[in-house]
Amino acid sequence: MHYTEYYDNDFDSIPFYRNYPEYRPFIGKYFADGKSKILLLAESHYLPTSSTAHLVPKNWYENSSCLLTDEERRWINTRGIINSGKNQHWKHKGHTIYRNLEKALIESGIPKSANSFSYVACMNAFQRPAKTKDSLRVHEIDTENAFLVLNSVIEILKPDHICFVSSKASKHLAQKLICPSKAFAHPASAWWNRTSRSGVAREQFIKYMTECIS
Repeated sequence: MHYTEYYDNDFDSIPFYRNYPEYRPFIGKYFADGKSKILLLAESHYLPTSSTAHLVPKNWYENSSCLLTDEERRWINTRGIINSGKNQHWKHKGHTIYRNLEKALIESGIPKSANSFSYVACMNAFQRPAKTKDSLRVHEIDTENAFLVLNSVIEILKPDHICFVSSKASKHLAQKLICPSKAFAHPASAWWNRTSRSGVAREQFIKYMTECIS
C-alpha cells in the first residue's frame, strides 16, 4: 500500500467524505517525511457513460456512494486508482494524468519507486464526477462544496505547497483557498507539452517541484 490512513479520522469529520468515503485524498506514505509537504489538486473524477447519479449536481451532493454500483465506486476511488500504479489502471487512457505526473515528479527529484506518488498528497479539486471524455460543467454548488472540502483538507494536512494541475480548477477555486497555490495545465491535455507565454507547462511544473523539495 503506497498511502497512509493516518489522517482518516480527521477526514471523516468532513461531511462529504462520510457520504463519499471513496473521495478521501491519497496521502502518500512518505508525505510528511520530506522537507516539504506537497498537495496536488487535479480536476475531477469520471463515471461510466451509462451512469446518471452525477448528472444533477444537487442530487449528487444530497446523496451518497451507497447508491452507486461497485463499478461506479471504483471509478471515484482516488486511493484505489493512484495506489494501483502504472502496471494496472494507469494503462487506461483516462489515467494519462497519473502517468504524466509521475514522470514529472521523478524528473523533479522525487525518488523513482514502485509508486512515486508515495511522496505527495493528491486529490481532485471538484467533488462531483464529470461525464466520461468531458470536462466538468461547473455549477455554483460544485464550487461551494469544493471550497468546503479543500479548505478542510488543507487545515488537516497543513501542506507547505499546494499545486493545481488543472487550469480550470485553479480558475474556479484558487482565490478562495485558505493558502496560496500554484497552477499548471492539466497533464493529460495538449497544453502540458505546448509552449505558452509562461513556457511549457510540464517544464514549469518540474522546475516548481524541484524548488519545493530542494
